[in-house]
Parts: sequence; structure tokens; C-alpha cells
Amino acid sequence: MFWNVSKSVRRSRVVYRFGLATLTCFLIVGAPVRAQTDTCNLEGSWKDRDTEVKFTWTAEYTLKNGTESLTGKYVQPSPSNETGEAKGSGRTGDWTLTFVSKGPGNTGYSRDLTGEGAKDPLTGFLRLDGKYTLKKNGVETGQEGVFEIAGRCIAQPKK
Repeated sequence: MFWNVSKSVRRSRVVYRFGLATLTCFLIVGAPVRAQTDTCNLEGSWKDRDTEVKFTWTAEYTLKNGTESLTGKYVQPSPSNETGEAKGSGRTGDWTLTFVSKGPGNTGYSRDLTGEGAKDPLTGFLRLDGKYTLKKNGVETGQEGVFEIAGRCIAQPKK
């Protein structure tokens, strides 16, 4: 009887280890990674030597395989009534973003941003800051400055 118990214990340990190894392989190799998607309402500002201009940005935030991305539309109400599209990505806190103007009188202008930031997974608060360069038709204009972007992101229902 003692022999039968230890055989069954040994068998259950083997089955347990095999099952654990199979599950681990599935999670590492074969498990599909579902992207986390949030809607963000952000406010920001461009600052150069002389001026500070504020803007709002409604963006979709996505986190997949460790890479974060933001895509959406922004509005800069004054002084130029500028509107446009913005997108960017970040990994381990380092971000690159591009804001492209689409409004009348601003076509061809873009800002390339590089900076740091993160989204708090508990509160959904997102903050980015760094430097930007203004371009006209892809050529640097010489205008540079700093930017700040902050706001809250709300999880979208899973599909």
C-alpha cells in the first residue's frame, strides 16, 4: 500500500510538472497578446524663448508588447487656430511624437517631439515632456522649444 501511494505521488508530480511546463510554453510562445486601448483627453503647451502656446489633444492610447502609442487629433485655439493630426510611440519611457498641421494657413508645418513620459496604470494619468523642433515642408525652421503634455486616459471596453 505504501508503494502504491508513493507511485501515485510520483505520477502526480510528473503530471504537475509537465502541465506547468506546457502552460509556461503556451504563455511565452503561443499566447496571443491583446492590446490595451484607452481614450486620452490631453492638454499641452509649446514653449520657445518668447511664447507659450496651449493646445488640446484627443488621442487613442495603445499598449501592445511593451510599446505604447498615441494617435489622434489636436487643436491649438490661439493664436493661429491650428488643427492637425498627431501620433507617436514610446518604449521604456522614451517617446517620439510628430504633430502635423492640417488647418488653413498652417499646411506643411510639423513639430517633431522627443521626450520622456509614462502613463500611470492605476490612475490612467499620462504625462510627457521634452523638446520639439518646428519644420516647414520637412525642413527645420530653426524654431525649437520644449513641450509638456498631460491628461487622463480612460480604458475602452474590450471588444
